[in-house]
Amino acid sequence: MFKLFLAICLLVTASTVYGGMITASSSTRFVSKFSHIRVSKHKISGKTSRGATIQLLTAKSKQLAKTVSNRKGHFSIKLKHAKLTKLNFKLKASKHGFRSRWFKHSKTATKISRKKAPQSGSNKPVETPEQVKPVIPATVNPSPQPSTLPKYPATVEPTKSKEQLIQEKLKQLDDASNDAARIHAEFDSKLAPFNEKYLLIIRDFESTDKEIDKQRIDLQKAIISKDNDQIDKTNKELTKLKSEYEQKRKDYIAIQAEHDRLYSPISKAERLVIELKNEILELDPSYYPDMA
Repeated sequence: MFKLFLAICLLVTASTVYGGMITASSSTRFVSKFSHIRVSKHKISGKTSRGATIQLLTAKSKQLAKTVSNRKGHFSIKLKHAKLTKLNFKLKASKHGFRSRWFKHSKTATKISRKKAPQSGSNKPVETPEQVKPVIPATVNPSPQPSTLPKYPATVEPTKSKEQLIQEKLKQLDDASNDAARIHAEFDSKLAPFNEKYLLIIRDFESTDKEIDKQRIDLQKAIISKDNDQIDKTNKELTKLKSEYEQKRKDYIAIQAEHDRLYSPISKAERLVIELKNEILELDPSYYPDMA
C-alpha cells in the first residue's frame, strides 16, 4: 500500500514539472529577429517571421505606417512624406501567440563636402579672375527711419524645481491613465461584434499558413517514397492553398487597417500614457513605470 501511494506521488510530481516546462517554453516564443534591413530615402525593407504585422513607429511610438510580411517573411514599407534616412524610428514585429521583436534606427549625419585647395606642386594652371569694371551706385535719398520704441525687460517666469515637474507629470499621467481606461471600456462594448470578426479572420489566416506547412512535409515524404500519385495530389492541394493564402492575407491586412481606424482613440490615449511615463523617466531615472 505504501509503495502504491509513493508511485502515485511521483507520477503527479513528474506531470506537474513537465506541464510547467511546456507552459514556460510556449510563453517564451518570439517573432524572428529582423534581418536584411535596408533603409533608403522613402522605403525600408527587411525580413522576419512570415505573416507578422510590421509597424513603423517614431521614436515616441507614434505609428507612421504598417504592413504584413509575406510567406517568406519579407516586408517593405514606403513613406513618401518623410525621409527615413534622416529619422530616428523603430520597427515592431508582432504575431498572434508570439512575443514581439523591435528594431531601432538612428538617423545618419549629413556629410559636408569641402573642395580641396590646389597643391603647390601641381602643374595645372590657376585661373585668374577677369577684370570687372567698377559699378557706380546710384544716389538714393535716405528714407526716414522709424522712431525706436523703448525696450522693456521681458517677464521671466520662476523656474520650477525637478521635484515640482515630476509631481506635475505624475498628475498628468494619472489623468491620462484614467481617460485611457474609460475610453477602452466604452469601445470594448461597442466593438464586440467587430472583435469576433477580427479574431475569426486572423485565426483562419494562421490556420491556412499551418496547413501549407503540413502539405509541404507530406510532399517531401511522397518524393522520398517516389509516390507519383501522392506527389501530384499534394502539389494540387498546395496550389489551391497558396491561392487561398494570398486572398486571406489581403483580408488580414484589410481587417488590421479597419481595427487601427476603429481603435484610433484608444491608441492615442495609450500613446499619451507611454509618452508621459518616458518623460517622467527622463526626469527621474529611479522611476519604475508600470508598463502593463
